Amino acid sequence: MLPRLLFHLHALLFNIFSNFYSEGICPEEKYRDLIIRLLRNNVELFRYNKLLVALAIMMQQCYSYTNDLLSQRIHRHTVYHKEIQRIFTAFKESDVNAVCFKTITYFPKDVADIDIILYSNEDLNVAESVLKSLGYKNRKKGLQEDLWSSVKEGIVVDVELHTDVSAAKYEYYPKKLLFIRSIEYNNVRVPSPIDSILILVPHCVMKDLYITLADLLDITITMKKNDIPPEHILGEADRIGIKLPLLLVLHLIQILSGHVTLSKSIIFKPLVATRVQDAPLRPGLHTVALAYTLLTVNKLRREPLEKVIYEVSSLPRGKGIDGLVRYISGLKPPIKRLDK
Repeated sequence: MLPRLLFHLHALLFNIFSNFYSEGICPEEKYRDLIIRLLRNNVELFRYNKLLVALAIMMQQCYSYTNDLLSQRIHRHTVYHKEIQRIFTAFKESDVNAVCFKTITYFPKDVADIDIILYSNEDLNVAESVLKSLGYKNRKKGLQEDLWSSVKEGIVVDVELHTDVSAAKYEYYPKKLLFIRSIEYNNVRVPSPIDSILILVPHCVMKDLYITLADLLDITITMKKNDIPPEHILGEADRIGIKLPLLLVLHLIQILSGHVTLSKSIIFKPLVATRVQDAPLRPGLHTVALAYTLLTVNKLRREPLEKVIYEVSSLPRGKGIDGLVRYISGLKPPIKRLDK
C-alpha cells in the first residue's frame, strides 16, 4: 500500500474509532463496505494495530455485522475479562496486593495477555500459588517475565506476573506511584487514568519500539473521558522523566486526529519525528535513545547510582533486545496467531 494512502487510512480509522468510543457516533454507512473490504483483504492492518476486538464491537452495534473472526475475537476478549475477575477475586481472598495494568482499558484493544504487577516478592509467591489453584501452569520464568497459562472455554489465557514496570530490570515507571493511585474497577484493582496513560507511553516507545492505533486511541479516549488536559499530563510525565515519549504520542494523536491540541511551543518536532506511514507506527531511533538518556538522568537524581547502573546494564539481557533487532531490521513485531 502506498505510504500516503496508508497514512490517510490510519487517520480515517483513528477518527472513526475515536468518534464511536468517545461519543457513541457510528461511522457513516459509506464506510461500512470499506471496512469489510479491508477486513477481508488486509486483516493484518487491524491485527498489528490491535483493533479487531474494537472493530467487532463497533460493527456489531452499528451494523449488526459479524463474521467468524470477529465473533472469535469477542469471545476471546470476554473470556480474558472473566478470568481477570476470577483471578482478582482469588487474590483478594488470599490478601495479594496486585494491580492489573495495560489490560482493562477505556478502548477495547486486543490484548496478548493479562499483565499483573505484584507489590512485593511475598505477594508474587502467593499469586503463583493462587494461579496454580485456578488451573494455570508456569510456562516461562526469567529476567523479564513470569508467564502462566491455562485453557479456558477453548481459549489459551496467558497471565504475566511482574514485580516492577520495566524493560528487563530497567524500571520506566515507579511502582509505588502506581499502587498509591490505583483504583477499583468492577472489583479489579487497576491504575488510575493518568497512570494508565503514563505507563502505556514509555511501554510503547521505549520497550516495544512500536505504537499501535489502539494505543493512541486508548490514550485519547482516557484523556477525554477523564477530562485530563495535555498540559497536566505533560507536567506529570516531566516529573517522572518520560516527557519526551509522551510528546511523541501526543504529536501523533494530533497528526491523526487533525485537531490542534498542543501549542507549537510545546512540541519540538525534530525530537518527536517518526514515519507516520508505517504500520505499526515506529518511534525514531534518535527519539528512543534520547528518551532513555533523559529518564536515566532523572533516575540518577532520585535513586542510588548502583541501582541505576544495574538497571541500565540489564537492558541487553532482556527480551527487548530482540525487539530492537527487529526494529533496526525493519521487521514487524511478533504478534499472537489468530487461533489463540
